[in-house]
Amino acid sequence: MKTLFKKYRIATLAIIAAAAASVTYTSCSKVDPMGVLMAGTAVDDRVKMSLNYWNEFGDYFDTTTVKNYKAEGIFDDKGHLVDIVISGEPQDYSFLIGADSHTLYDTGRLREMFEIARKHGDFFCANLGDIAETQPQYYSAIKRVQDFYADKKHGGIPFFVVPGNHDITRNGWALFTQVFKASFYDFWVLVDIENNGHLPVYDHFIFLDTASGTLGKEQIDAIESGALLERQQEGEEYFKVRHRFLFTHTNFFRPRFTQFSSTFCREEMYFLLNKAKEWNTTMVFTGHVHAWDYRVIGGVEYLTFDSMGERNSPNPGDYLVRVNITKDGKASWEKVRLNYVNNSGYAENDYHHLQWEVDSGLRPFLSWDDFMNNVEDDASVIP
Repeated sequence: MKTLFKKYRIATLAIIAAAAASVTYTSCSKVDPMGVLMAGTAVDDRVKMSLNYWNEFGDYFDTTTVKNYKAEGIFDDKGHLVDIVISGEPQDYSFLIGADSHTLYDTGRLREMFEIARKHGDFFCANLGDIAETQPQYYSAIKRVQDFYADKKHGGIPFFVVPGNHDITRNGWALFTQVFKASFYDFWVLVDIENNGHLPVYDHFIFLDTASGTLGKEQIDAIESGALLERQQEGEEYFKVRHRFLFTHTNFFRPRFTQFSSTFCREEMYFLLNKAKEWNTTMVFTGHVHAWDYRVIGGVEYLTFDSMGERNSPNPGDYLVRVNITKDGKASWEKVRLNYVNNSGYAENDYHHLQWEVDSGLRPFLSWDDFMNNVEDDASVIP
């Protein structure tokens, strides 16, 4: 993906991270015990590593949906750059989201998600955490699927993931970072140009690390310091933000009063609710609780997802959500059905799903041999 501009990050965060590497913080006096007990790493440590990684590599994930994008410099008679004019055609686009796949060897539901995205032309796929149980062979299987669909021959579909509590147990963070690199990050998508080519318009995507059931001090400090927002000189507007979308594993609300799930402590929930409104967020996506919930608070839509994993949702169902954005900026969502069910009786063998994709017509132009030569899930560890 093409870098559109260099983001200004807060340089002192890296210094703070190095100085405080051995200290664990919580952001409030009420910490969810499930998140603490199940976590194999502290959220502050994960956020520090993520900030360091994203400060160096994050801008390369910024991209555009604008067709025929072109930036042209305007020079004076002495050859000095005096202006930049951007041109291009805005387009409709969409992205596909799932949650809580809890993958073992059978990546059937995950593959089906990518196939649906490929056929529809979705811009990217996202997962809201608990993507796998923490064993090397399961992450190896996921990595093979991710690598397969990242290839332009198979759709070139980016995959963005936040960690869940199951992703960080038993040294899971080490496995997670081998595949997904960071747990706390954001990226920007150029979607339009206004003011005769002088005002670029962006959609902003924010991914939070809530796998421990708490944001932690480092993440809150980074948010408050502006690590997720572009800096603008006072009195000047360099760009316009059209939509913000927020992705997090831990749910804000219980779908039912009696629903068991660990949620944010009260102070953090209010902090995030206020931030979502302050950022003019369009939609917030959460998982964790394995139950659907939808509500609107302060003009922000909050969607809590069912588990897309076959072990938790054994029957076919509408477990995915597609967000559709028109070129004039209207955003809406729809549920998307997953049909895959493992009827082979071999829970630890993914090959039957490859055959199912070919036989079911998801890949009508792909032969069984082609599939086997490109993707082969096994129990080998991640390289």
